[in-house]
Amino acid sequence: MKYLLKVKIKSKYLGFHKQEYIEFNSYEDVMIYICNKQIKYNNYEIYARINL
Repeated sequence: MKYLLKVKIKSKYLGFHKQEYIEFNSYEDVMIYICNKQIKYNNYEIYARINL
């Protein structure tokens, strides 16, 4: 089963939006990616939706 993750990154300071679509093989990989992104982009708001 594939997991398609839509990530929307909103900058509070720069005022732009970025969207990424990334495919994963497991739900655990999705969670690891989200956690890493939240640490890396601590000035950003991250919204994620998983489409099965």
